[in-house]
Amino acid sequence: MSQLILNIKNESIMEKLLWMLEHFKSDGVEVENIVSSSKDYDVEYENSFEYKLDRAEFAKMKENI
Repeated sequence: MSQLILNIKNESIMEKLLWMLEHFKSDGVEVENIVSSSKDYDVEYENSFEYKLDRAEFAKMKENI
């Protein structure tokens, strides 16, 4: 087993890479952890109902890929 760690400075590139990696899932590629840091991190948003709706929408979109 091999592992690869990437430091991605552009959020839109990260989304494209994750989309591409999903296509290799049947070949054994697994995305284990996504660690993100942000200077604009908002704890109130993460604890909000809006955040839960956004996460549910993302999970539904991910299922359709």
